[in-house]
Amino acid sequence: LRVVSDDLTLNNPDGRTRTTLELTYPLDGTSPVLELASSITDFDIAAAPRYLPAGIMPAGVFPYLQGAILGGRVRSAEVAFFGPVEAFPFDNGEGRFEAQVQIDNGAMAYVANWPAAVDLSGTIDFVNAGWIARGSGRVLGNESEYLRVGIADMRDPVLSIEARSNGPLRDVLGFLNEAPLIARHLGPDVARMRALGGTGQVTFDLDFPLLDRPAYTLSAALEVVDGEVGVAGFGPTAGGIHGVLRFEDGALSAQAIEATLLDGPVTVAVDRSADPGYIADIAFEGEVDVEAVHRHFELPFPGRLAGQTRWRGNLLLPATTYTQVRREPLRIRVGSNLSGVALRLPEPFTKSPDQPTSFQLDFIFSESDRLEVNGHVGGARRFALSFRNRAGALSFRRGSVRFGGAVPLLPPRDGLTVNGSVGRLRLEEWWDLFAEGWSQGPVSSLLLGANLQIADLSAFGQRLGHTDVALRQERTAWHLRMDSEPVSGSVVIPLDLLDRPQLVATMERLNVSTQDTAAATDNDPRHLPGVMIEAEEFAVGQRRFGALSADIRADPQGLRLASFQTRSDSFAMEGSGGWFAESGGPVTRLALTLDSQDVAATLGQLGLDPITEAAAGNVALSVYWPGAPSADWTQSISGDLTLRLERGSVLNLEPGAGRMMGLMSINALPRRLALDFRDVFNRGLVFDEVTGDFLIIDGDAFTDNLYLTGPLADIGVVGRTGLRDQDYQQQAVVTAEPGNVLPTVGFLAGPQVGAALLIFSQIFKEPLRGMGRAAYCVTGGWYEPSVERLTPTEFRGDALCADLPPGAEVAQP
Repeated sequence: LRVVSDDLTLNNPDGRTRTTLELTYPLDGTSPVLELASSITDFDIAAAPRYLPAGIMPAGVFPYLQGAILGGRVRSAEVAFFGPVEAFPFDNGEGRFEAQVQIDNGAMAYVANWPAAVDLSGTIDFVNAGWIARGSGRVLGNESEYLRVGIADMRDPVLSIEARSNGPLRDVLGFLNEAPLIARHLGPDVARMRALGGTGQVTFDLDFPLLDRPAYTLSAALEVVDGEVGVAGFGPTAGGIHGVLRFEDGALSAQAIEATLLDGPVTVAVDRSADPGYIADIAFEGEVDVEAVHRHFELPFPGRLAGQTRWRGNLLLPATTYTQVRREPLRIRVGSNLSGVALRLPEPFTKSPDQPTSFQLDFIFSESDRLEVNGHVGGARRFALSFRNRAGALSFRRGSVRFGGAVPLLPPRDGLTVNGSVGRLRLEEWWDLFAEGWSQGPVSSLLLGANLQIADLSAFGQRLGHTDVALRQERTAWHLRMDSEPVSGSVVIPLDLLDRPQLVATMERLNVSTQDTAAATDNDPRHLPGVMIEAEEFAVGQRRFGALSADIRADPQGLRLASFQTRSDSFAMEGSGGWFAESGGPVTRLALTLDSQDVAATLGQLGLDPITEAAAGNVALSVYWPGAPSADWTQSISGDLTLRLERGSVLNLEPGAGRMMGLMSINALPRRLALDFRDVFNRGLVFDEVTGDFLIIDGDAFTDNLYLTGPLADIGVVGRTGLRDQDYQQQAVVTAEPGNVLPTVGFLAGPQVGAALLIFSQIFKEPLRGMGRAAYCVTGGWYEPSVERLTPTEFRGDALCADLPPGAEVAQP
């Protein structure tokens, strides 16, 4: 039986065909023989599954083709079939089946769940049991100039794909993330990568058994030109990327990829990872300017990092399998010796550029919204930090810093803890650092607590030596406990320090040092908090004041000493003052009164030589000087002082005794007068009362009424005491009744003396009692004063040896 057609035309909405055929059915039952030549035009490819011989195709092939063929048009196709039908697909050459199809605008999902190939143009060649398609198209916007897809034998269908795809790098990364077979090898962490610029060319070969899909093989290469890539949750991006990344035999590899990271050149290499659970180790090596690190990571405290250094890093890409989820997190490790970098941070983090220091950071990206950062600066400074990572925006969660000892562990609640042993720490430097460069909200949102053993602690100019510090945060305040030799007690610190709240200190002892005042002098009082202090034992250097109560308050111009009181066994003191930043610079102001019930004991407690004994004493002063309270006030102190002593004696001590009590130059007189008064002044110069007022100008104290009254003699003193230069320029007059002293004194007499006494009295402003008078000039340094008795000729108005206050005038007699 023969069926013949020379011009069989079949037309329907799917396409148009014209066919020549001869079909022979042998009567002996052997296979029919078909000779067919067909032309097809304008065929809708989406309809192709309706024309496929599904019943005779291998299991799984027809469903695959049915899902893979999405659309397009067949511009033209030529189909030829020659041979016994039952011998198809002609493994032994019994016949031949061929078809050549020209397609336009095709679309094909060649692998399930992969991004579909669209805009396909090219040729599909069918030969016997196999087919191969060649052409071009687009996948996720990437142009594929070369695309080859085929199955060599539909009875054992292995889909073979070769492709070269060019396009924006962001589309290339999108393809890698959405192509399941590639994404499965690279893992879900590749989805963290973001392409911000550049182009990429992907070349890949895939053999994909449709009946045994896990047995696929894949090799691919990605060439990046001028790319810029970032990792979600990791601020800096790598730019200027040039190089080729290869994937073969389940492993990534690359050599000498060039890039720029943190404004510095970087070389990248990719190889298998030696760490279990990771598919690749992406190694970085380059040079970086640490100021760029500061800028890109938006770190606090600008200007505190400077210099360039070599660095190295690794990105560890986790491995995945079909049967288990990813066990290891994505890691980025960064390390350097910081040679060439200056860390201008307070100790214990300060470092000079020529000082190599081991530095390492380990970023761990968890599958949730966490970024863990571990690392160290040097061997003894370690930290563990945890951040919330929401859409790449980081916010601090909790952390721990440890100096020495074991690796720190994260605290159980949000906040930062600091523990361990520190060599040297200057608290005022950290205070200033946070005042100038912390913009992340109140420090209470950061610091949770601390437990430190500090070998050498200083706080606002006070060296405390070895100190144990314990700090804990409670609902409204920190509670600080300090234990050192000079300072021991507790301080309550409000959580929000930015508004300079008042601290509350309850101390067992508070011994303020005067040895190292430079640091305190450098502080700006407008940045310091106020403090309410109660101390059982208060001392400044060698001066012991007893119990202290002080109220120091923050002021817009600095610190205001609203009140303070001290009380010891022998004296009490109270006053007020302040440390202010004024237009001409910082100024310290102090007003106080001191009342003593045992002047010798008071002088001893204040660290002064007991130049006098007295049953009672009172000092009132109001002074100011440029600089901090701890500055050398003797250089430029100004103000006034009033002195009163009752019932005592000025002791006959060695020259210079009293030191800062140089105002009491009277103590130099008994030693000189003892030559004449040894029987009278055997105990020193006894007095009923000593009074005096002093005007202090730029480190010089002037008096015109220092007056000692006693049972045997009175002494009046006018002139200058140099607090800055530690010298005298004074004149003294001793008066007594001639019968009370030895006749050998040789008191002054005569009209010249009368004129001189008139001038002295005008200056002194107090009447001098007694008929006998002797005049002395006291000059020179405190330690070796010169006490010269004046002759009647020398004791004249134009020979007054005392320095008077600026502007003082003396009327001529």
